[in-house]
Amino acid sequence: MERRIGAFFVRHIAPLQARGLSNPALDKCLAAVGGWADIGVTLRWPASSAPLDAVEPARADARRLLPELFPA
Repeated sequence: MERRIGAFFVRHIAPLQARGLSNPALDKCLAAVGGWADIGVTLRWPASSAPLDAVEPARADARRLLPELFPA
């Protein structure tokens, strides 16, 4: 599981972090990916937010790589 989580982060979270997004932006993106909180991805100005179009591909990969975290 650790390798699969790492693969997910390398594919979807590390690129956002490399663009300079803050930890709160990454946290909100992960919450949106998992559907754990209906808070969106937008942070208050002047912070940069994760792009909304990053959520769906990350969600599909998360469900494929980590199905045990997304019970039916």
